[in-house]
Amino acid sequence: DGLLNGFGAAGSSLVHTTAREFGPAQRAMVRHDPAVAMRLLREGGYRGGSVTITTNGQFAPMQDTAVLIQAMLQAIGMNVRVETLEFGAQLQRYFRGDYQLMIWNVTPYLDPVFTFDRFIGLPDGPADKVWRSTAANTLLSRLFNEARLDARQPIFDELESLFRAEAPLAVW
Repeated sequence: DGLLNGFGAAGSSLVHTTAREFGPAQRAMVRHDPAVAMRLLREGGYRGGSVTITTNGQFAPMQDTAVLIQAMLQAIGMNVRVETLEFGAQLQRYFRGDYQLMIWNVTPYLDPVFTFDRFIGLPDGPADKVWRSTAANTLLSRLFNEARLDARQPIFDELESLFRAEAPLAVW
Protein backbone atom coordinates (compact mmCIF):
# COMPACT_ATOMS: atom_id res chain seq x y z
CA ASP A 1 0.00 0.00 0.00
CA GLY A 2 2.96 2.31 0.56
CA LEU A 3 3.76 2.31 -3.16
CA LEU A 4 0.13 2.83 -4.20
CA ASN A 5 -0.58 5.58 -1.67
CA GLY A 6 -4.13 4.31 -1.24
CA PHE A 7 -4.95 4.80 -4.94
CA GLY A 8 -5.39 1.21 -6.00
CA ALA A 9 -5.08 -2.44 -5.19
CA ALA A 10 -2.05 -4.58 -5.87
CA GLY A 11 -2.42 -7.46 -8.28
CA SER A 12 -0.16 -10.09 -9.82
CA SER A 13 -1.87 -10.05 -13.21
CA LEU A 14 -1.57 -7.96 -16.36
CA VAL A 15 -5.37 -7.72 -16.14
CA HIS A 16 -5.93 -4.68 -13.94
CA THR A 17 -7.86 -5.15 -10.71
CA THR A 18 -10.87 -3.06 -11.79
CA ALA A 19 -11.39 -4.80 -15.15
CA ARG A 20 -14.46 -6.97 -15.63
CA GLU A 21 -12.03 -9.63 -16.91
CA PHE A 22 -10.31 -9.71 -13.48
CA GLY A 23 -11.68 -13.02 -12.23
CA PRO A 24 -10.54 -15.76 -9.85
CA ALA A 25 -7.57 -16.77 -12.05
CA GLN A 26 -6.28 -13.20 -12.03
CA ARG A 27 -7.18 -12.47 -8.40
CA ALA A 28 -4.82 -15.08 -6.92
CA MET A 29 -1.68 -13.27 -5.75
CA VAL A 30 1.78 -14.64 -6.47
CA ARG A 31 3.30 -15.51 -3.10
CA HIS A 32 6.51 -13.95 -1.88
CA ASP A 33 8.59 -17.02 -0.98
CA PRO A 34 12.29 -16.30 -0.43
CA ALA A 35 13.11 -19.98 0.20
CA VAL A 36 11.72 -21.01 -3.20
CA ALA A 37 13.50 -18.07 -4.86
CA MET A 38 16.82 -19.12 -3.31
CA ARG A 39 16.29 -22.71 -4.49
CA LEU A 40 15.50 -21.52 -8.02
CA LEU A 41 18.66 -19.39 -8.03
CA ARG A 42 20.75 -22.43 -7.05
CA GLU A 43 19.03 -24.63 -9.63
CA GLY A 44 19.51 -21.95 -12.28
CA GLY A 45 23.24 -21.75 -11.57
CA TYR A 46 23.38 -18.19 -10.21
CA ARG A 47 26.90 -17.60 -8.90
CA GLY A 48 26.70 -14.06 -7.51
CA GLY A 49 27.13 -12.07 -10.70
CA SER A 50 26.05 -8.45 -10.67
CA VAL A 51 22.49 -7.68 -11.77
CA THR A 52 21.38 -4.14 -12.62
CA ILE A 53 17.84 -2.83 -12.16
CA THR A 54 17.21 0.13 -14.47
CA THR A 55 14.73 2.81 -13.42
CA ASN A 56 14.31 6.56 -13.60
CA GLY A 57 14.14 9.40 -11.12
CA GLN A 58 11.22 11.28 -12.69
CA PHE A 59 8.51 8.92 -11.40
CA ALA A 60 8.88 8.26 -7.67
CA PRO A 61 6.88 4.98 -7.64
CA MET A 62 9.25 3.50 -10.22
CA GLN A 63 12.31 4.54 -8.20
CA ASP A 64 10.72 3.25 -4.98
CA THR A 65 9.87 -0.06 -6.67
CA ALA A 66 13.46 -0.46 -7.87
CA VAL A 67 14.78 0.02 -4.33
CA LEU A 68 12.20 -2.41 -2.93
CA ILE A 69 13.02 -5.08 -5.53
CA GLN A 70 16.74 -4.54 -4.94
CA ALA A 71 16.26 -5.21 -1.22
CA MET A 72 14.14 -8.30 -1.87
CA LEU A 73 16.74 -9.73 -4.27
CA GLN A 74 19.65 -8.89 -1.96
CA ALA A 75 17.81 -10.69 0.85
CA ILE A 76 17.97 -13.93 -1.14
CA GLY A 77 21.67 -13.50 -1.89
CA MET A 78 21.73 -11.69 -5.22
CA ASN A 79 24.27 -9.00 -6.07
CA VAL A 80 21.97 -6.18 -7.27
CA ARG A 81 22.44 -2.50 -7.99
CA VAL A 82 19.98 0.17 -9.14
CA GLU A 83 20.79 2.35 -12.14
CA THR A 84 18.74 5.56 -12.26
CA LEU A 85 18.39 7.21 -15.66
CA GLU A 86 16.52 10.19 -17.04
CA PHE A 87 13.14 8.86 -18.28
CA GLY A 88 13.87 9.49 -21.99
CA ALA A 89 17.12 7.50 -21.73
CA GLN A 90 15.29 4.67 -19.93
CA LEU A 91 12.63 4.64 -22.64
CA GLN A 92 15.27 4.31 -25.38
CA ARG A 93 16.96 1.46 -23.52
CA TYR A 94 13.59 -0.29 -23.07
CA PHE A 95 12.80 -0.21 -26.79
CA ARG A 96 16.33 -1.46 -27.62
CA GLY A 97 16.15 -4.22 -25.01
CA ASP A 98 19.34 -2.82 -23.48
CA TYR A 99 18.88 -3.75 -19.80
CA GLN A 100 18.91 -6.71 -17.40
CA LEU A 101 15.91 -5.82 -15.22
CA MET A 102 13.78 -2.74 -15.71
CA ILE A 103 11.09 -1.13 -13.63
CA TRP A 104 8.30 -0.09 -15.93
CA ASN A 105 5.01 1.57 -15.16
CA VAL A 106 1.95 0.17 -16.93
CA THR A 107 -1.22 2.17 -17.33
CA PRO A 108 -4.32 -0.02 -17.56
CA TYR A 109 -6.34 0.00 -20.77
CA LEU A 110 -10.13 -0.29 -20.88
CA ASP A 111 -9.61 -3.66 -22.57
CA PRO A 112 -6.79 -5.66 -20.93
CA VAL A 113 -5.99 -7.32 -24.25
CA PHE A 114 -4.02 -4.16 -25.10
CA THR A 115 -1.90 -4.52 -21.96
CA PHE A 116 -0.97 -8.05 -23.00
CA ASP A 117 -0.33 -6.81 -26.54
CA ARG A 118 2.18 -4.31 -25.12
CA PHE A 119 4.39 -7.15 -23.89
CA ILE A 120 3.67 -10.26 -26.00
CA GLY A 121 5.59 -10.98 -29.16
CA LEU A 122 7.13 -13.81 -31.12
CA PRO A 123 10.55 -15.18 -30.08
CA ASP A 124 12.32 -13.28 -32.88
CA GLY A 125 10.20 -10.13 -32.43
CA PRO A 126 10.99 -6.59 -31.31
CA ALA A 127 13.04 -6.06 -28.14
CA ASP A 128 10.20 -4.26 -26.32
CA LYS A 129 7.99 -7.37 -26.54
CA VAL A 130 9.49 -8.93 -23.42
CA TRP A 131 7.17 -11.97 -23.33
CA ARG A 132 8.41 -13.76 -26.43
CA SER A 133 6.18 -16.78 -26.55
CA THR A 134 4.51 -18.46 -29.50
CA ALA A 135 1.82 -19.91 -27.20
CA ALA A 136 1.08 -16.50 -25.62
CA ASN A 137 1.00 -14.88 -29.05
CA THR A 138 -1.55 -17.47 -30.23
CA LEU A 139 -3.78 -16.80 -27.20
CA LEU A 140 -3.45 -13.06 -27.76
CA SER A 141 -4.58 -13.48 -31.38
CA ARG A 142 -7.59 -15.46 -30.17
CA LEU A 143 -8.50 -12.63 -27.77
CA PHE A 144 -8.28 -10.03 -30.53
CA ASN A 145 -10.60 -12.14 -32.68
CA GLU A 146 -13.25 -12.77 -30.00
CA ALA A 147 -15.69 -10.03 -28.96
CA ARG A 148 -17.96 -11.98 -26.58
CA LEU A 149 -16.89 -11.56 -22.93
CA ASP A 150 -18.14 -15.01 -21.94
CA ALA A 151 -15.94 -16.52 -24.68
CA ARG A 152 -12.98 -14.25 -23.90
CA GLN A 153 -12.76 -14.99 -20.16
CA PRO A 154 -11.49 -18.58 -20.59
CA ILE A 155 -8.83 -17.27 -22.98
CA PHE A 156 -7.79 -14.60 -20.46
CA ASP A 157 -7.66 -17.33 -17.81
CA GLU A 158 -5.50 -19.56 -20.03
CA LEU A 159 -3.19 -16.63 -20.79
CA GLU A 160 -2.99 -15.89 -17.05
CA SER A 161 -1.98 -19.49 -16.34
CA LEU A 162 0.73 -19.33 -19.01
CA PHE A 163 1.89 -15.93 -17.70
CA ARG A 164 2.36 -17.38 -14.22
CA ALA A 165 4.10 -20.52 -15.52
CA GLU A 166 6.55 -18.67 -17.76
CA ALA A 167 6.98 -15.57 -15.52
CA PRO A 168 8.22 -13.24 -18.29
CA LEU A 169 7.80 -10.18 -16.06
CA ALA A 170 6.68 -9.38 -12.55
CA VAL A 171 3.53 -7.39 -11.89
CA TRP A 172 2.52 -5.85 -8.57
